[in-house]
Amino acid sequence: YRIIYNMDSSGHLYGYESLPEKTVAEYLRSTADFLEGTHVDMISWCDGSAGTVASWDSEVMELTGARIGRVDPFLLRLIKEGYDPPRVIIPAIRKMGVDVYYSFRFNDIHDNLGNHPELLPTFKVEHPEWMLGPGHAYGGRLQLNFAVQEVRDFKFNVIREVFEKHDFD
Repeated sequence: YRIIYNMDSSGHLYGYESLPEKTVAEYLRSTADFLEGTHVDMISWCDGSAGTVASWDSEVMELTGARIGRVDPFLLRLIKEGYDPPRVIIPAIRKMGVDVYYSFRFNDIHDNLGNHPELLPTFKVEHPEWMLGPGHAYGGRLQLNFAVQEVRDFKFNVIREVFEKHDFD
């Protein structure tokens, strides 16, 4: 590949900052159309939440912001109308001859920063025993502990859902 572009946070579909009246065409302009005529030939599509909350229609993860009651209204509308973000982004990007790979941060801690409360999933609040905890040499307070079977099962189910549901390269 000449240029790999990391599309973090699924084109900014989390929280409450987008407007519900935004259109699918406007969303694609900001997530795919800008690639036209560039040297980008691979997109790394990252949900930006370490696979703990989803900015797409997931049966495994809760939607980003669900725990605090602030799911992006545009995301809700996209899903309700059948325009799940990966289902519209992947073909739009491929139409330009660009490959689309799913990027998965196994143990990212953006939910630990404090300025993104929408990224903290309910299961981390309800299961502190699944985290490494404070003072651990290999991670922060909210980093998942992969020695816990439930953590490994959850992450496996996220990965399986991504590839069963979506046609990433």
